[in-house]
Amino acid sequence: MLLTNQVSASQLVAYINEVKAAVPGVPVTTADTFDKLLANPSVLAAVDVVYANYYPYWSAGGIPINDAIGFTYDKHQQVIAASGGKPVVMSEVGWPDAGSGTATTANAAQHLREFLSFARATGTEYLYFEAFDELWKDEGGVGSHWGAWNRDGTAKTWPAPMLAGEMSGDEVIAGPGTPLVEFSSYPAIGIDGVLRGYVQHVVPNDARIACYIRVGGSWWMKPFQTAPLTWVRGDGTWMCDIVTHPNDLNATDLAAYLLPDWYDPPDVLGLPSIPSEIVSTALASKQIAR
Repeated sequence: MLLTNQVSASQLVAYINEVKAAVPGVPVTTADTFDKLLANPSVLAAVDVVYANYYPYWSAGGIPINDAIGFTYDKHQQVIAASGGKPVVMSEVGWPDAGSGTATTANAAQHLREFLSFARATGTEYLYFEAFDELWKDEGGVGSHWGAWNRDGTAKTWPAPMLAGEMSGDEVIAGPGTPLVEFSSYPAIGIDGVLRGYVQHVVPNDARIACYIRVGGSWWMKPFQTAPLTWVRGDGTWMCDIVTHPNDLNATDLAAYLLPDWYDPPDVLGLPSIPSEIVSTALASKQIAR
C-alpha cells in the first residue's frame, strides 16, 4: 500500500498492469486511503475500479464526530471527480468504539447510524470496517476496537439497532412546519473554512443543500462542479467546503438552497445571479453578506 510505503506508485502501477495482463476482462484494483490515491493519479488511471478508504478518526489529527460524515462525503466527491468516470467504492470506512480519545461506543454508534443513512440516501457502495475486532492490532490503542462483533463472535450491543435497520435518523428533524435552512457558522473573509448549517421541517434523506458564493460580483457553486449538492445528516445539520480555490477567500456573499433530492440543479459558474429555476424549486433558502 502507498500509505505504508510498501511500494512506490510506479511499482504499484506495474503490478496492476501485470495482473490485468494475466486476467484479461477481469476488473483489477488496489485499495488505499483517499489522500494517497488523490496524490497519485497514475494509480487512479491504472485501476478499473477505484477502492478508497476513509477514516475521519485518523485524518488531520482527528475529525470531530459531528463532522465525520460531512468530511467523508467531501473527500469521496474529490475521489469521484478524479476517477475519470470509473466506479468508486468506499473500501473501508468506520470508527473505533474504544481505546482513547473520541474512540467511544457512543461515537461509533453515531458514525454507523449517520453513515448508513448517508449511504442509503446517496446510493454509495461501501465496505464498513469491520466485522470483528482484531486483537493483534495496536495502532495507538484503538486498533483492536473497530469491529461490530467481538473477536470471539459475540455481538456488541451498540451496533444492534442499526444492523437491524431500526434507526434511520430520518425522524430526528422532520416534523410539521415550513421547511427551513439556516447557517450556524461560516468563516470570515480571508479565512479558509467551511460553511455549516441546519434544516428543519424536512426529512433529511429527502433533501439536499446547494451552496453558492459570490466573488467579484459572480456566483459560483460549491464545493465543486462535480459535487453540486451537499448531503444533510440525520440530525438535520450539514457542512460545505466553500474555499476550494484561492479566490474563494474573498467571497462577499454566501447562499444555500434547500432542494428536493430528485432535483438536479444547473451549473452555476460565474453567473451574475442564481438561476430562477433553482430559486423557484427550493423548499427554503438563506443568503448573507459577510
